[in-house]
Amino acid sequence: MSLSGDFIGVVEDGLLLPACVHIHSDWAVVGELRGRVTILDKKGEIFAQIGANDRKDEIGTNRTPPSKWREGIVTAPHGITCNTKGDIFVAEWSTTGRVHRFNRVSSPNQSGQSKNLFNGNNLEGWQIPSGNKEVGWYKAEGGTLAVRSGPKKKGSVLWTKRDYADFELDLEFRFVDGIIDSGIHLRNSDQIQIGISGSLKRDMTCSPYIPGKGYPVEAKKVSQLLKEKDWNRMRIRAVGPKYTTWLQGQEVMNYESGSAKEKGPIGIQLHGNRDMKIDFRKLTLREL
Repeated sequence: MSLSGDFIGVVEDGLLLPACVHIHSDWAVVGELRGRVTILDKKGEIFAQIGANDRKDEIGTNRTPPSKWREGIVTAPHGITCNTKGDIFVAEWSTTGRVHRFNRVSSPNQSGQSKNLFNGNNLEGWQIPSGNKEVGWYKAEGGTLAVRSGPKKKGSVLWTKRDYADFELDLEFRFVDGIIDSGIHLRNSDQIQIGISGSLKRDMTCSPYIPGKGYPVEAKKVSQLLKEKDWNRMRIRAVGPKYTTWLQGQEVMNYESGSAKEKGPIGIQLHGNRDMKIDFRKLTLREL
């Protein structure tokens, strides 16, 4: 093997003062100097983020007092490694003498392979609702799945042709215009909300909407993480009746539904009586 040293490219440019990196299997684990640990997948895209960049003292000092130490928040990551199981060990550059240990990262090869639900060019693999061609609720535009209210503001759902049991769904969404009221249906009418709840009149993104129960729990930290006019990364895991959601790589919701079905299609909702535009892209699914 020869090393040419040729520059290949930048895989991620949104990290804050990356200080150390470790490669494990298909993953790159990066420690950011202000405290966050970011995991990049084999495409160089952010898969998950642990902790937060909340260290406010001057970079290069060790002034974080014991009263501010918090479990899972690293003071200046300075060294990272992984064991054979994939557990992550992060050493601090500080006087605390701590080494943090985080649970292993699940490799996509350990279960089913990830596959694209949306190919970026057309609606192949989706059950196109009647009237869509005339009204244009759902259409592929420049690699994105554009979801738009029609002139009569009639609601609709774009369902996958296939049914799924346990799965992880990764996607990105962007609020374009109007009062957004959308969501992802999980095998049936259970739904993960995206945007403003019509009943609560406030943003409930990443929270579960359960028919007959409304919103039994509310996702945490969404107001701090949500980007109003930029792309947002969401992950949804549905294992039996248990639903978990992540926003920008941070876990924000856990709920066990009494109305979950064992198997069913996945749907993208366009709520009725709304004048709204929302875009989706990078919809990938891994069966568990």
